[in-house]
Amino acid sequence: VAVAFLVVCTGLGTVLAPRLFAAIDRHSRSSGTLFALGLAFTLGIAQLATVAKLAPIVGAFVAGLALGRSQSAGRIQRELTPVGHLFIPVFFLEIGINTDIAQFAKPAVIGLAGVLIAVAIVGKVIAGLGALGTPTNKLLIGLGMIPRGEVGLIFASIGLREGILTGNLYAAILLMVLVTTLITPPLLSIQYARIRKGRGSALPPAAERPPGGWLSVDHDTVDLAAKPPEDQLLPIALEAAIRVSQYAPSRTLLDWLLPSGETDSPTTILAWTPQSTSLLEELLEKGDHRSWRFLDSTAVLERCMPEMADTIRRRRQDPSMLDPGGVHQWPLLGQLRRIARGEVTERDALVATRYQSLAHPRRLLYVALLIDATTDGPNPLQTAHSLLNRLHISEEEADAIAQLVSEQQLLRANSVRPDGLTSESVMRIATHLGNRERVTALYVLSVALGGLDDWERRLLDELYLGVMAGLGVSSAAGISGSFLDRKRADAIALLPPRSASAERITVAPVQYLLNEEPVDIARQVALIQPIPTRGRFRVDVQVDGAPGAWRVEIGGRDQVGLLALTTAVLERARLDVVDAVIATWGDGGALQAFRVTSDPVLPTPDPASLQSALTEATSHDLVAPAVLDASIGFDDAASPWHTIAEVRATDRRGLLHALAVAFAAAGANVHAARVTTEDEMALDRFDLTDRLGRKLDERTKADIRRALVNGVVARSATRRLPWNTNRVGTIRKHSGSESETARP
Repeated sequence: VAVAFLVVCTGLGTVLAPRLFAAIDRHSRSSGTLFALGLAFTLGIAQLATVAKLAPIVGAFVAGLALGRSQSAGRIQRELTPVGHLFIPVFFLEIGINTDIAQFAKPAVIGLAGVLIAVAIVGKVIAGLGALGTPTNKLLIGLGMIPRGEVGLIFASIGLREGILTGNLYAAILLMVLVTTLITPPLLSIQYARIRKGRGSALPPAAERPPGGWLSVDHDTVDLAAKPPEDQLLPIALEAAIRVSQYAPSRTLLDWLLPSGETDSPTTILAWTPQSTSLLEELLEKGDHRSWRFLDSTAVLERCMPEMADTIRRRRQDPSMLDPGGVHQWPLLGQLRRIARGEVTERDALVATRYQSLAHPRRLLYVALLIDATTDGPNPLQTAHSLLNRLHISEEEADAIAQLVSEQQLLRANSVRPDGLTSESVMRIATHLGNRERVTALYVLSVALGGLDDWERRLLDELYLGVMAGLGVSSAAGISGSFLDRKRADAIALLPPRSASAERITVAPVQYLLNEEPVDIARQVALIQPIPTRGRFRVDVQVDGAPGAWRVEIGGRDQVGLLALTTAVLERARLDVVDAVIATWGDGGALQAFRVTSDPVLPTPDPASLQSALTEATSHDLVAPAVLDASIGFDDAASPWHTIAEVRATDRRGLLHALAVAFAAAGANVHAARVTTEDEMALDRFDLTDRLGRKLDERTKADIRRALVNGVVARSATRRLPWNTNRVGTIRKHSGSESETARP
């Protein structure tokens, strides 16, 4: 029965499971479906193994073989990893609980453990002879097989639970596991040192490169045709790695590549050349996990790309990485290669076509490798830049690759935002990306990353088409062509001839131009031409349609906490902000245009009174009450420029001011925001950066949360708030009807 289980489940599982989970991936509507069914599938096969009188671990192994052949294997593994992080420590906890340390001191246990250790070492070393006829080092294989680990402990614990093993036997097995695990690394180091001493001795040095190259293939083995000079090590290693995906490396080749002596240690960094970079690109297209294992085992990876060697070390130390072969696999790179070769489902055929349309498709292969190698490490962007600096590629090429790495989630994150498909958001992304090559590359990358439900994929496709359509009215440098040029020209045409405001319109921030009409632009820029002195403002108030609705436009010089100060004045005037556009010029000009509402029976806001209040507000203390019911989340992926802060709180008058003060107190600049209300709850989204224009760090985010919970106490604005709090952006308030308009 046990043999039948292994044959039937392995045979059927490896054939049917990939098809089953491909269908589940296509039709599931929840991102958790694939994970849940993958876990259920594994537990089910493990239970079947129990019925067949086998250990559950055998069934789980069979399930892993089946799932490993699914296109969703990488995603399932990533999502199951937290489960491993939960249960693996529990397993070792159980091992410790079942262990009586006092038994380790018993002579009988020590003697039996000594016999088991001797059998374990000798048996595995002899087993290395099974590699006879291959160019590999047999002793090295045997030594590498010595350690006993989790599997041995699992069967020992089963034996103890079933009463097959006594306490003495269990303790002896634990000692054997510990000793074999600890002695293997030094034994391997000794054997590696012996191999390095005889490196390349079988070949005489060559005066020049052989006609067929330094490498040759004979009897399915990659070998050295002659002993190359030392400066050819990296290109030969990369060329060999490409061929190793199909052939086995010879003993002579391995010995020559392995570092030896102080002048050729694993810490010696190999220099990149144009030839090496070209071979790396070919490796990205043709190599597989065997290629990368070859570079890793010969320590070439450590000497040419130590960042990637660090990634492999972290994977080896990850207790959830149960498949040793997965250590050298790059899932995103593999998926991109399948897309490049057209090995995709009918659903993704168009993605393959778009990949082929790229002028620089190899850039994406670099991007995939960098993402795979840096995602689970500290400072991924810094590591990616470090890797790029090693390669012999142009600065322009490196910048283009680094931008794609940093923006990998841009389209995916924006496609699922509530406002992600609005014309404003689409045009803003088009403005930033600037050309179709970059948009298409990010789209292909977004699909290759996987894990998208059908509805997410539809939104991503819609966003891609919208951005591409937006680029149809733009120049290669951005959306400066007909769309914005026409807006600028129309606004300038409304000004008197040779007006000084015309120059300010030509350099106006793009987001400001996207959100305002030419007639409003022409009127508003006059408020900051020339720029008022610090602490002085120009204010204009106009009726805005319905009774009780006005446009309050304020011009001044950028200063500390400007948004917080103006919202405080509007709040004291009993004016509710419905909509706002905020822009700051490089010379310090600051413009704020608010659409406000109030009780229709109140008189029109007096510009002189508001102007006076604003002037006095600059010397007032800024305070804000605590917003105890506010929940705030931060997203660094949805924008290439800003950290997106999403705030949910009960809607009430003064909420916008309290949020603005909290941001200012923490040193965050407000670039844009969208304020909405649903069922008396305010759902506010802000685009923020720090004072240097960078995305917020964790400390600033914590300061914002603290300011919301504790409020901002009375303190001088110049001492409490950081410099330059307000920057260019928009704030919008949406409501379903006039009666539903809430007060921010």
